[in-house]
Amino acid sequence: MTAEAPLDPPFLRRTAEGVAVRVRLTPKAARDGVDGAVALAPPEAAALAVRLRARPVEGQANAALVAFLAEILGLPRSAVSLQKGAASRIKTVLLRGDPEALARALAKSAVPRPRHDEAAGASGAGGFVGFKGLGSSARAVTAGRDRPQPRP
Repeated sequence: MTAEAPLDPPFLRRTAEGVAVRVRLTPKAARDGVDGAVALAPPEAAALAVRLRARPVEGQANAALVAFLAEILGLPRSAVSLQKGAASRIKTVLLRGDPEALARALAKSAVPRPRHDEAAGASGAGGFVGFKGLGSSARAVTAGRDRPQPRP
C-alpha cells in the first residue's frame, strides 16, 4: 500500500495519517453546506465545494471549515486540520482516521442537497419559486403567474 494511492472521489487522496481532501471554500455564503464535487484546472482536477457563512477574516473561515467537516463526518476537531491553502479558496484538509470509512462518509456528504425550488419541481407546483426585480419593485413568482408586491 502506497502513501499516496488515489481514492474515489477524485478530490480525496490517501496519506499515512488518513485522507487529504481538496476543498474549494466559498465564504460569506447564505448557508453552510456541501455542494458536491467541482472540476478544477489541472493539476488539481477536482475539489469538494463547501459553502460557509463565516467571513474570510483572520482565519474565521478556515476555523469554520475545520469545525464543519468535523461535525458532518462525526470526527473530533483534533482529527481535522488545514494542511495548505490558508489564504486561498482551494485548500487541502487532512482528516485523521480510517481512510476507507472517511472516503465513504465524504462520498455521502458530497452529494449536493436539492434547493427548495428544485425539490418542488421546475413548475413550482403552486409553491414559491423566487423573486424578480429588486427593492420595492420585487415581484413574487407563484403558481406560474406574477403578482406585484404592495408598495409601502
